[in-house]
Amino acid sequence: MDAVLDNAVRQFMRLPGVGRRTAQRYVYHLLRQGGEQTLALASAVEALHTKIRLCSVCCSLGESDPCGICTDSRRDASLICVVGETSEIPVIEATGRYRGRYHVLGGLLNPAAGIGPDKLTFSALLRRINPQVAEVIVALDASVEGDTTALYISRLLKPTGVRVTTLARGLPAGGSLDHADKVTIGLSLDGRVQLT
Repeated sequence: MDAVLDNAVRQFMRLPGVGRRTAQRYVYHLLRQGGEQTLALASAVEALHTKIRLCSVCCSLGESDPCGICTDSRRDASLICVVGETSEIPVIEATGRYRGRYHVLGGLLNPAAGIGPDKLTFSALLRRINPQVAEVIVALDASVEGDTTALYISRLLKPTGVRVTTLARGLPAGGSLDHADKVTIGLSLDGRVQLT
């Protein structure tokens, strides 16, 4: 394989769930489509790098700082929903049942992978807790890492007196939040339970 093609295949393989054969299909598809589609994709990827930033309030990724949710006065500032990644916010928004604000941790605790509390945005979450915040909803993956992170948040926020709840277990064990349908997420939001 030519060096340019091989490099393109290797770059696609860096994406989650993309192996060599899928990467090759992507590369050859782009070549068949011609320059316009390839350049449009390249432009979109470049815009991700140059125009997307971290919200200084909730730590989500978006085009503005602070983000649109943090600046929306119609959102319920007494509720903060904690998610692992920005990609999980649209899943919760799609339910139409949540009108509060968010906080993005940037991952889940996983000591085996070297991800401890210092690698996530717990300190930023703690700074956001004020008398106006009545409840923190922990909406993390139903996994060992998600449960460990939820317990850590519960213990971290206990001295503040804020109510800390988690989603009801309508989510499958080991399931990823961003793969659940909006009905399941909605039921989980409605049936959330208080963490210890």
